[in-house]
Amino acid sequence: MKEQDSYSRVNGKEAVTISVTKDSQANIIALSNAVKAQIEELNQDFESKDIEMVIQRNDADTMENNIDSIIQLALLGGLLAIFVLWIFLKNFRLVVAIALAIPISVYTAFNFFYAFGITINSLTLLGMALAIGMLLDNSVVVLENIYRLAAKKMHPDQAVVQVTKEVWRSIFAATLTTVTVFLPFVFSTNFFIGLIGKHIGVSIISTLLVSLVVALLLIPMITHGFLKLRNQDRPIQFEKISLHNRLIQIYLVLLKTCMRKPGRTILGALIVFFAALLISLGVSFISSQEAEIKDITLYVTLPSGTTLENTDLLVAEAEKKLEDLEEKKDVLSQIYEEEAVLTIFLKDDYKKIRNFSIPKIKNEILERVEELNPAEFSWDPPASGRRFGGDSYNDDEFGRMLGIGPQREKVLIKGQDFDKMLNQANDVKYYLGQLASVENIDIRVPDKRPELMLNFDKQLMAMYDIPVGTVLSELNSFQHEFSSGVKFKQGTEEYDILIKTIGYKNQNERNVKDLRTLNVRGNQGSQFDLQEISKFNFTEGLSTIKRTNQEKQLEVIYQFISEVQDEKDLLESARMEIDELIDGMTLSSGIALEVVHDENELGEFAFLLLMAFMLIYMILSSVFESFSTPVVMMFSIPMAAIGSLVLLILTGTSLLNTNVLTGLLILLGIVVNNGIILIDYSRVLRRRGYSESRALMMAGLARVRPILITAITTIIALIPLALGKAEYVALIGVPFAITIIGGLTVSTLL
Repeated sequence: MKEQDSYSRVNGKEAVTISVTKDSQANIIALSNAVKAQIEELNQDFESKDIEMVIQRNDADTMENNIDSIIQLALLGGLLAIFVLWIFLKNFRLVVAIALAIPISVYTAFNFFYAFGITINSLTLLGMALAIGMLLDNSVVVLENIYRLAAKKMHPDQAVVQVTKEVWRSIFAATLTTVTVFLPFVFSTNFFIGLIGKHIGVSIISTLLVSLVVALLLIPMITHGFLKLRNQDRPIQFEKISLHNRLIQIYLVLLKTCMRKPGRTILGALIVFFAALLISLGVSFISSQEAEIKDITLYVTLPSGTTLENTDLLVAEAEKKLEDLEEKKDVLSQIYEEEAVLTIFLKDDYKKIRNFSIPKIKNEILERVEELNPAEFSWDPPASGRRFGGDSYNDDEFGRMLGIGPQREKVLIKGQDFDKMLNQANDVKYYLGQLASVENIDIRVPDKRPELMLNFDKQLMAMYDIPVGTVLSELNSFQHEFSSGVKFKQGTEEYDILIKTIGYKNQNERNVKDLRTLNVRGNQGSQFDLQEISKFNFTEGLSTIKRTNQEKQLEVIYQFISEVQDEKDLLESARMEIDELIDGMTLSSGIALEVVHDENELGEFAFLLLMAFMLIYMILSSVFESFSTPVVMMFSIPMAAIGSLVLLILTGTSLLNTNVLTGLLILLGIVVNNGIILIDYSRVLRRRGYSESRALMMAGLARVRPILITAITTIIALIPLALGKAEYVALIGVPFAITIIGGLTVSTLL
């Protein structure tokens, strides 16, 4: 029997825990349903034995709830957009024709997902929810203008052809600008930013491109059919824009005023923009919030050499201290040598008990257990942990990039000598611990594990013709099992073929003495023990080594206390204190320190925004064959930011957030669309002999209705997403929607 190397408990009672991990190609929700069904069958068999299997944690449930929420919000947004269309058009057949763009675009986009190797997940569905209102824009512009000409007694054939010629350039350019803003994500050096751009980008790009094809091919065909089938004696019911309409009169007065005094108009808009920016930075500063989920994971690390029994005793003490935690439902403890993990599951109504948020509950848990020496407690998987460390930390980093993870600051220690780096990291940790504003300090130290290095006698091996390959083959066979280097293929899956040694000691029973006497044969028939042709050097090696620009790197991560995080002035003061502390430290030779504040990781968005500006300018310049016209049109971008900033302030949403900044990128491509449609038609009128001012006035009157329809449908379609309440929808989708709604509203007015 294998000796027990771990313990598991639920609420202090012994338990057996089984973790089910999905294959990379498996669907986690389908797997979850299959596991649930299997557990129900097993519980029926175990009923007579007084044993019950209980699902303690199911990540698929959270994912399924959020996916369902996004789908429902997207459907509601689509229905609201269609309802707005009906209010404007008052024609059921036309509304249905335009609404076809939504299902056609969405279902066709799934083929793009397959081509790019991405799945239907929260991010791709979020992209579709953001795009749902925009899918109608191109079709509305085409249909509106066809009916406008048909109402003037133009033949359907001529109306369809003329409108398609007039608008194809503008709607193509409008779609291309929206699509192009995602191109800079390709050049991002941050893996997580690139991942966000890929999933949301492919979702929006694919649906918009299909909607463009629908608008240019399907809508003209359907509209032409409607016009042909109508009763020729019955006039077309097209709501013309009346000059006597009060709103139109106000619009004309404002338009004329702005055209007469362009300098004052631009100056006033710039003043409002910078005022909104300053207020936004002053009020909305916190870069991320922690998702209000129902389980908390606490990692316990003990000194090297701590036995399983001693680890168990300490965890039992921790369990006792958490017994009366009011929000607690269950505590699952998994105990190993030198480390353990406690998962605290919260009650469904935990928020109502004491009105505590997740960060407050975490603080109370730490206060209860932190006196249990010599253990170290952390909410992050320790880098030195053999079971919980390593790449699992990346999940938290990805969460923070999405704005759903806890705030993190860090100090990077760079160099080549690991021992010097570790000593410097301990100094940094000590001095940070003296600051009242800092908590949860942890050094991301990779695990040191025993290593045996073999230094071979090359002259002896050459003399007796002992190939290196022969030595490697013998070392492989010394292992209990090793890879053959050949894969077995079954269907679409491939499996490594392992070779196991039979008739020899088990792997755990083999030792260095056996390795010393390992027989190695030369090509000339000579035989040697391994110790005769090599020297054995015992050392310790790092399990992982993180490098940046060829330099080894350690991280000291920490958090500011909640009181500091919630106040901009206190946060800035605390960060300045950290900067001064690190600058004043004495450094060992060959060691460098770098302070990385939480929002510094968002600095790459400045490059993405600049790239998007340049790409949009290039597209507009090529479409309008002018260098000056795009400059005028792109002036609407900072003006649109006024609306985004104001709405961010009113809703208490931070500007320093990946979701908000990605929303601003999307907004860059959207806000110029109205200007493209307006200016393109004014250029058509100019070619027909109209004066510049007259052409702009006529274009404004002719395009104000489709511009209003497209803007309102997009805004209305995003409102359900902006009001989403599900955990990740509220923290990821809401900032996207708020940013676009605010910016598009103001840009439409401007």
